Amino acid sequence: MCKPIFINDKKVKPFIELKEMRHPCLASKIPNFIPNDINIGIQNKENNTKTSLLITGPNMGGKSTVLRQTAIAVIMAQIGCYVPAKYFALTVVDRIFTRIGARDKILEGKSTFYVELEETKLIVEKATENSLVIIDELGRGTSTLEGQVIAKTILNNLEKNIKVTI
Repeated sequence: MCKPIFINDKKVKPFIELKEMRHPCLASKIPNFIPNDINIGIQNKENNTKTSLLITGPNMGGKSTVLRQTAIAVIMAQIGCYVPAKYFALTVVDRIFTRIGARDKILEGKSTFYVELEETKLIVEKATENSLVIIDELGRGTSTLEGQVIAKTILNNLEKNIKVTI
């Protein structure tokens, strides 16, 4: 467990740096839980600043868990809790937006795809550069190629126009 370090300087661009982060609920129940590092908004060796992470991998590879535990760590930090990590530094996050899972609202006449786009539209409209955006499986309600195009377009928009930390 560590005490998060908040950088509250308007000159510092938004970032999240987590070292050896564990999921607060799962780590104690799974003895071989592998901790993760997350670095968003930090300059790398080539002086590039990555404001987003695109996590890919096989089914059941832990992608969704990493996304969720990052959001939980930010919430825990901002309410004053210690966080299950070796080190955690961040700038203040104004909002956390999530688009996770696939569901429909058939009684409202909304397909899974419609609900996905409705939730994504809200993120694009309301997110700021100080927001944490978690998008999991965007485009799942479509074909593979269409899903990739939608996800890439949304990611590009969030990175370039809003400069959000995702």
